[in-house]
Amino acid sequence: MKKIVINISDMTYEKLRFESIEEKKSIQQVIESRIFTKSFSENVLNAFDKWLEEETQKIIRGEK
Repeated sequence: MKKIVINISDMTYEKLRFESIEEKKSIQQVIESRIFTKSFSENVLNAFDKWLEEETQKIIRGEK
């Protein structure tokens, strides 16, 4: 069995997490299916943007 190590940014990981939720797959399955694709779906990008905005607002307001 071969193992692949991929370094991804936190932002990319979160996009993969949203995609895994949308596709009802594990993050590992999403990564495996996306090795040869380049972009995230519009739904994933919109969900990520909404989440990022909420997290940014929490930081600005001093929430945890």
